[in-house]
Amino acid sequence: MGMIPVYVLTGTPGKAFEAEIRKMLEEAGITGSRVKAEGDLFELQQWIKEAPVDLLIGTSYGKYIARAEDVPFVRFGFPILDRAVHPLMPVVGYRGCLRLIEQISNALLERRDRDCLDEALEKLSGRSLPDLLERERGWLLDGMEDSHKFNAAGRSCTASLNSCTHSPASAWRMVPSRLSSRAGQRAAGLPEC
Repeated sequence: MGMIPVYVLTGTPGKAFEAEIRKMLEEAGITGSRVKAEGDLFELQQWIKEAPVDLLIGTSYGKYIARAEDVPFVRFGFPILDRAVHPLMPVVGYRGCLRLIEQISNALLERRDRDCLDEALEKLSGRSLPDLLERERGWLLDGMEDSHKFNAAGRSCTASLNSCTHSPASAWRMVPSRLSSRAGQRAAGLPEC
């Protein structure tokens, strides 16, 4: 989805978590991420204050950081205390991966909707709002197809998140891509909101 984990933190003691996450990041070719076991949310918030992120994924307790730092938030892991039927939704395997992609996509789209007026979207893009939404739908479906290919390779994109006693919190930053720059957005016909 064009994102990298910047901070990965859990309250669970032990270095096995750190070693496993570092190994996964190394295999994915990701460098510069902070990984810590036996951490707390205060520490995560300080990291985010130092270097802001584009998305926060964590338990219900992460909502306070997300609100204070104005970061889109995806509830994932245990406990999720402030959402109905959340524990009944899949979090591992193919369906869990699709659910996580849906939640991330919706959080980012919600942020853009909050920060940009409908009139500005239409004016900047020269397209009507329904045309823009149809185009975004295509990109989201492409992302789901990419995740299916990833999962088909025999890896589950959420398995590591369930390997510890307490669910980790993680903060993500968008990876620069052709769509992340203003020029790339203009070339793709996207509004610059």
